[in-house]
Amino acid sequence: MKDTLKKSESIVTVVLLTYNSSKYIDKCLKSIERQSFDNFDVLIVDNNSKDDSIDKVNTFMGNPHFKILANDENLGWAGGNNYAIKNIKTKYAVLLNIDTIVHEDWLKNLVEFAESKENLGAASSSILELKDYPKVTEGFPLHFELDKGLITSAQRTNENVEVSFVPGTAMLLNLPALGKEAYFRDDFFMYHEDVEFSLRVSNKYQLYYCGDSIAWHDSKQSFSNPRTCKLAIKNLFTCLVEYQSSRDFYKNYFSYLKSYLKYFSFYSRFYPVLYTYYFLKYWFLAGFKKLSYDKNQKQAIKTNKLNEHYLNGKKREFSFIF
Repeated sequence: MKDTLKKSESIVTVVLLTYNSSKYIDKCLKSIERQSFDNFDVLIVDNNSKDDSIDKVNTFMGNPHFKILANDENLGWAGGNNYAIKNIKTKYAVLLNIDTIVHEDWLKNLVEFAESKENLGAASSSILELKDYPKVTEGFPLHFELDKGLITSAQRTNENVEVSFVPGTAMLLNLPALGKEAYFRDDFFMYHEDVEFSLRVSNKYQLYYCGDSIAWHDSKQSFSNPRTCKLAIKNLFTCLVEYQSSRDFYKNYFSYLKSYLKYFSFYSRFYPVLYTYYFLKYWFLAGFKKLSYDKNQKQAIKTNKLNEHYLNGKKREFSFIF
């Protein structure tokens, strides 16, 4: 498996991860081939699929702008995208879920908007439900509220607005600006890596929602496995522990139980028992471990080893919180 790709004249690389994704590949890649924007490459990273995903991807390899990298293990959403970013030579990377279909002007509008902003770190597309394809409606700019532990949506709009959270469903990264910050926490594996990324970079770079860059997403697919529930909640509480002072965390601690009820209306459709178990488990553990985490962070600052755990290919100085 090659670790590098030939330098491209394209300005942006669209990154797609596949893992047993056979049923989505044709529609997603065909929608990418129909883009009105020409100056781009496509990099598909397969996370050791056991179905015919690679065979289907290979039918698109006649396009010289399409390339595939096949991993011999499942690196998850974070690890797979980190591996792709490591191999990208273009200014921008656009991470796109394979269970999406994109509008023909999706990439054109997203890249043109990025080029118009000087301090842009990342930008998201407007994410609509796949069941509504090809209907175009206004999407929701998203924010992450630390005091509630919730991803919240603003009023629907097709305008371009600054946000505090960019979802990984369709996310543009400004690679020269972000540098090492473009990499995701590989110990998260999958779910809420985009929350951690947004919290980490939002104090340094601007994050945007691009309202006229449209992608339709099969959101139900993201919650088709029971492991989803555990990872989503564990990673959520990791963010809540790491990105607040002890004072703020414990001030907000019981408000997270209220957020549990809001999340429950969603997760109960999939895993009502598991959701309750994992939420209460990690809520309790987060409250118990916050003080020891802060102590470790102070020591990390003294030894200049803070945050090395999220960098791709680097030795982790601290084990996962939970």
